[in-house]
Amino acid sequence: MRFQIPSHSVNGARGAVREAADRIGQSARVPLWGLLPRSIAHEGDILDQYIREGRFQRSLSLIAGLASALSGLEVLSEHYRGSYSQRVMYSPVLLSPALFVAGVWGAVSRRAAQTILPVVSLITVVDGMVGFVFHVRGVARKPGGWRVPIFNVIMGPPVFAPLLFALSGYLGLIATFLRREDDFNRSPGVGIANSLSNGHAGSAAADRSPEETRSPAAPAGDSSAEGVSQGAGAPPTSSPLTWWSRLLPNSVVQEGEALEQHIREGRFQKQLAAAAAISAVFSGVEALYSHYKNNFQYKAQWTPILLTPVLFAAGIGAVRSKRMAHTALPIVSLLALLDGAAGTFYHVRGMLRRPGGLHYPLYNLMYGPPVFAPLLFSASGFLGLLASLLRRAE
Repeated sequence: MRFQIPSHSVNGARGAVREAADRIGQSARVPLWGLLPRSIAHEGDILDQYIREGRFQRSLSLIAGLASALSGLEVLSEHYRGSYSQRVMYSPVLLSPALFVAGVWGAVSRRAAQTILPVVSLITVVDGMVGFVFHVRGVARKPGGWRVPIFNVIMGPPVFAPLLFALSGYLGLIATFLRREDDFNRSPGVGIANSLSNGHAGSAAADRSPEETRSPAAPAGDSSAEGVSQGAGAPPTSSPLTWWSRLLPNSVVQEGEALEQHIREGRFQKQLAAAAAISAVFSGVEALYSHYKNNFQYKAQWTPILLTPVLFAAGIGAVRSKRMAHTALPIVSLLALLDGAAGTFYHVRGMLRRPGGLHYPLYNLMYGPPVFAPLLFSASGFLGLLASLLRRAE
């Protein structure tokens, strides 16, 4: 189907202005890899372009699967300490490998990324919220309940741990709406906007820039090539959540159309920056009472506690300021990412220093320092770095 954007279209002009602003903003930014050797910087520029255009579905699907595996191992050890006193404690242990498989499958299959991955990811998010309710109830049922909050929160079930488990599902849901790295010829304006309401499809297509509605092989002035929204042999793209979106009110559907369009174009910097800030609070609180149990024996245990409010402030600031999203947020996020990696090293070393060391790996893994917990703090830094590379909706 051929489509041309009229030169007098208001939406077309708005899209052109938006693309011009993106180019100016991109030239003004100084990516962290600009200080690296030229060969590495070139690869960084390509990665930057993919992320800014929302073409990293395969990568994020794989990351969501790996995040699910790591958080699932952490849940496995924590619930093992709780002796699986309730059957619902098995749900994240079962969902973790399911999301891992769905993420890896989504990385190699477009169809799996749009069918299986969103379903498993949504169930994971819901399971994390349910786990949060059960953990809050577990604290309330301890002697003194919430009247003795500090002691019961520290000695009771980790309150925010289920929400950190839900983070892997959140990444999987985002990956569902992205474009794939090899989608050079595919138009971003498809999905719920076309499958639910054909009336909105025209306006969604009009918002695209001429570069997005034209085949890369065609010259700018060749009107005969314009309107090729898919490459040769490329399968049609459909929304992964179409089947249940038909049941929602029209106003909600319209909001969903706008959000999906922004995600597919890589224009959701504000949302991801806010998610990074909230995730930092959750993981920081977990680190606080986990290290409090150890009486902060090492000075390095203070680093995630100190970085948490800084990353939160940078994330919230990035929601309000584009400049902060391109300066403070990537720096603080990188520090959080490195701090989580260093924390993993210290936790592994702490496990090896326990009586028996590797001679009793399962026991020391279960009852030693949580090996994979620092990586959950690194995930907050990863979200912040990813947000710093994205574009804004306006």
